[in-house]
Amino acid sequence: MSKRARLALWCCSAFLEHDSNDGPDYYDLLSISHSATPAAIKSAYKKKSLAMHPDKLAQQGREMTEDDRTQFIKVKDAYETLMNPKTRAVYDSLGEKGYNWYNDPMSIDRKELLHNFCTSSLFDRSKILFLFCCIFLIVTLPPVLFCIRADGNITSVPFSAILTPLWLFDVFLFYVHIRSIMLPTVEPPEDNPNWVDPFPRSVRILDFLSFLTFATFTILAVGKLDGWDDLSVSIIFIPYFLYESIKFVTAVPKAFLGVISIEEIEELYKKSVFDMTPEERADVDAIFTVIAPAASNEYREGIKKKSEARSSILWCLTRTMVAIFLVLNLEDTIEWSYWAVFAPFWAIACCVCCTNCMGVVQNSGELTKLESPDDPEIGTNYGSMGVEGEKLDGMTAEEKEELKQILGNKLQDSTSGCCGALWLAGFVALIVGRIAGADYSSVWILFPFLFFMGLIFCCICYGVVGANEEAFRKAEEEEFGENGGGFGAFGGAAGAAPSASVPEPTLEELSGKDISEMKVKEMKNELRLRGVETRGMVEKEDIVEGLRKAREGKVGEGVGGSGGAGAGPVFNMPYVPPTPAAAAAAEPVKEEEVKVVVDMEDLD
Repeated sequence: MSKRARLALWCCSAFLEHDSNDGPDYYDLLSISHSATPAAIKSAYKKKSLAMHPDKLAQQGREMTEDDRTQFIKVKDAYETLMNPKTRAVYDSLGEKGYNWYNDPMSIDRKELLHNFCTSSLFDRSKILFLFCCIFLIVTLPPVLFCIRADGNITSVPFSAILTPLWLFDVFLFYVHIRSIMLPTVEPPEDNPNWVDPFPRSVRILDFLSFLTFATFTILAVGKLDGWDDLSVSIIFIPYFLYESIKFVTAVPKAFLGVISIEEIEELYKKSVFDMTPEERADVDAIFTVIAPAASNEYREGIKKKSEARSSILWCLTRTMVAIFLVLNLEDTIEWSYWAVFAPFWAIACCVCCTNCMGVVQNSGELTKLESPDDPEIGTNYGSMGVEGEKLDGMTAEEKEELKQILGNKLQDSTSGCCGALWLAGFVALIVGRIAGADYSSVWILFPFLFFMGLIFCCICYGVVGANEEAFRKAEEEEFGENGGGFGAFGGAAGAAPSASVPEPTLEELSGKDISEMKVKEMKNELRLRGVETRGMVEKEDIVEGLRKAREGKVGEGVGGSGGAGAGPVFNMPYVPPTPAAAAAAEPVKEEEVKVVVDMEDLD
């Protein structure tokens, strides 16, 4: 393991498991010492495998039980892990559970991470506090010194020296971008020809150009403050205008690309998507981003990203207008007040704040109507949420809960948008007031930022000092409900009914759900109950495909294989899951059909 990885593990040891009681480790399973050589590991595995082989058990008059099958799989995992020097080093540093997290980050249980943190030693938790203190100083000290220098103090120190941490960070980002561009293009996997690289080289190059132009603008602006009188303001702002142009060009395709569902395509073409010709599918791919179904979280996420892209374009144009007015004003082409120079920003900030305030009022009112038993009908069209104005008494409890969650998320987005616009407007107002000649220290400009960072610092200090197992157990009893609600800052359903334990869902309960409406954790639980290994499934699409094949009884074909009606995507889109009726009709994998496969070459 590299020194950087060891340093990261040492710093984050508070989140790793302490004194695990989950049973014997890999070395105990193979009955070897921690210093065993590869030859000793292979010999021990051979003995264990032969002793636990189904044929050997049959000779002894025994049938292979589920415990024997589980034990055999663990022994094979132990052998494969310890025979590889890299995976063995990771296992020795993290343990079995940490090793599984390393291979499958999506399997990390945030509740368990928090439990590990609360039960760790004060020394381990203090490492986290020390790291945050360093980050806090690196982030806050240069801006504070910059403001003090701008007020006419410490004039012997140039602005460029004060911003040394910024230059070092820029060098690090430059290195990261160069390494990212040099990475080879990822070829689509053979079992999923419709896979699309989420981070192609063209996007990486645009990100690098965006970083390079903004860094160049920063260097020129600081140089001007340090006395580079030969530079005109218009030349300094050229890289900034290029930066905004790249942002604009990147956001335009996302803002104007249509988002359409499978249902809408079938209604548009008056035929099933499986009956469409390749030319028709190509036409759809060229115009739309296809997501199915319309009521899925992916569809709502696509609409949200489109809205965010349009908002990004609006702010991009606003910043560009302010920059143009600022250049003209600094070069004495126009003689405006700085409050007038920032007029486009005030207008947009006011519109954003008012729009989000209206969203807060509307969404809170809709939530009130939804939760009121005396008003069974909502006078709002929820077509974008897949409800289309239905009466509440015709909705199931799950549909009502889903609608509540959607409205709650929209209310949270509107509230955060309004507060963010107010905070940004106040921050810019302090800057403009100081530039215009207001009689207060420039350090006050950083007050909103420092106040927020100070709150976070106090919360972390309290968490480090007050964290213990008793506090975790008390918080767990208060925050976790029957439906697996969230834990404090880790999110979830706040206000859920307290419960000492959360029952594990059964295979029958999970199999009755539509895959498109299931969470990743639910899908992995169902795969585990069906006896399917999920360690190699990193992307959500892999998990969806694996669960679909498990329900269809095609576990042996692997994720992404073809076969069966509705298998695989028909457009350049995420997998289209089967209908609830088809999912319910799929036969679950029987336990006796899952056999232990022994690689006889390992036993030679």
